[in-house]
Amino acid sequence: MTTLKLLTMILLSQFFTQVYGAERFYELKVQNITKNVTGVDVKHALAINGSIPAPTLKFQLGDEAVIKVINETDEPTSLHWHGLLVPWRQDGPQFSNTKIIAPKTSYTFKFPIKHTGTYWYHSHTQLQEQRGLYGAIVIEDSSPKFKVDHDLVYMMSDWTNENPTQVLANLKKDGDYYKYKKGFLPSILGAIRHGAIWDYLKGEWSRMGAMDLSDVGYDAFLVNGEQSIDLPQISHGQKVRLRIINAGASTYFYFNIGNLRNFKVIAKDGVDVKPVVVNELLVGIAETYDVIFEMPHEMKSFEARATAQDITGFSSMFIGNGEKELVPNKAKPNPYQMGDHGGGHGDHGGGHDGPGDEPGGDEPGGDEPGGDEPGGDDGPSGHDGHHMIDSRNSVTEMLEDQLMVMGNEDTTPIPMTKRLNYMMLRSPSPTDFPKDLIRAQVIDLELSGDMDRYTWYINGKPFSEDKFINIKENEVITFRFINKTMMHHPMHLHGHFFRVLMG
Repeated sequence: MTTLKLLTMILLSQFFTQVYGAERFYELKVQNITKNVTGVDVKHALAINGSIPAPTLKFQLGDEAVIKVINETDEPTSLHWHGLLVPWRQDGPQFSNTKIIAPKTSYTFKFPIKHTGTYWYHSHTQLQEQRGLYGAIVIEDSSPKFKVDHDLVYMMSDWTNENPTQVLANLKKDGDYYKYKKGFLPSILGAIRHGAIWDYLKGEWSRMGAMDLSDVGYDAFLVNGEQSIDLPQISHGQKVRLRIINAGASTYFYFNIGNLRNFKVIAKDGVDVKPVVVNELLVGIAETYDVIFEMPHEMKSFEARATAQDITGFSSMFIGNGEKELVPNKAKPNPYQMGDHGGGHGDHGGGHDGPGDEPGGDEPGGDEPGGDEPGGDDGPSGHDGHHMIDSRNSVTEMLEDQLMVMGNEDTTPIPMTKRLNYMMLRSPSPTDFPKDLIRAQVIDLELSGDMDRYTWYINGKPFSEDKFINIKENEVITFRFINKTMMHHPMHLHGHFFRVLMG
């Protein structure tokens, strides 16, 4: 080999190491802190590097992530890289594949960054995530597909001043424990007044209690750890990308901008989709969306609002400067007849006229495990999962939403929304599996439980009794989730992307 060839190979090797193999190091210290969100000092809070949410971890495609986690607390902890394809020994959960990070010790994760997108990380030990151990992950390509002036993380979460351990104990004592705190007090007289006596009696007979969209009475809802944030430095005419992440413990959030202004959805759970224009998202627990919008040439500050699905509160990010344009308040849910539409502005359910909403065409976008639940747009709303309404039947939903609004004290007309549903998402490229793979198993996962004891099962067993599903490499597995309860049950497959087969 000539000296020139050898020198060329060395230079090329160094170049590709720099471009594709850069080592990006983070040191994360898990700490006990006192957090005050609502005027009450919460001494059981947990933070990373003193921050709730934890610092955003940023990578480039091809990086080598090196993350040293130092546990400075007196309790064991762990971190899971939610949505990232990582070696199985680096995934995070203590019960299956990753060593627990004991008190006053550290553990260093090291894995390649194989794909781009918006993801997040959180504790996978006990109820530590609910105490503050969560943060965002942003992975960028060296040549981004969309040019924007501002690329922002928008991380939604719920907050309770109670210790989450006590919250769970309260729910196990009485599944409806927090209905008094939330003012959700259905009665037989109220059911008669709303013409819903049959629904009320069915709920009582099944011992599921009042139909509700969330079981916990939260003290606050947050975006990036605050109830309200101002970003006046964003100018009119600039393009903004929001990386929306639902880090809530048990809250689904509606997302809107200003007076129901349109925005473009460009990615779902880290996976690119064909851009689709809507003006509302219902973001399930652990889901992420990337959206883009342009600031109009108006002297206004637009509210980007995350509203709890049970309409008990919201958090806001104000983007731009000038007069504030607020998101219209949502109608309070009817506790007797929620069906598929609880809490809506008056939902078109996505309609049929949005970009990417044509029937047929490309395969639905491959969906990363990000808290998606079978059942589509809204899925089973709260405790009313037996009422599965076609999310595209906009005329029916419009009528039902108007009835819902009429049942509330506030009779102000509610503007209609164009809410995203999963059928509107299309992959920019084919997502079919190679034909030579074996189409092996259809695995049914029946979700059931007992609301009175707040205990939940898969195929009749709690997690402690049956932890594993045995599959073989290179087989195509179909999981069919069958929700027998009247609750949301977001499901997430660690270490896998997957395709949603039903809307």
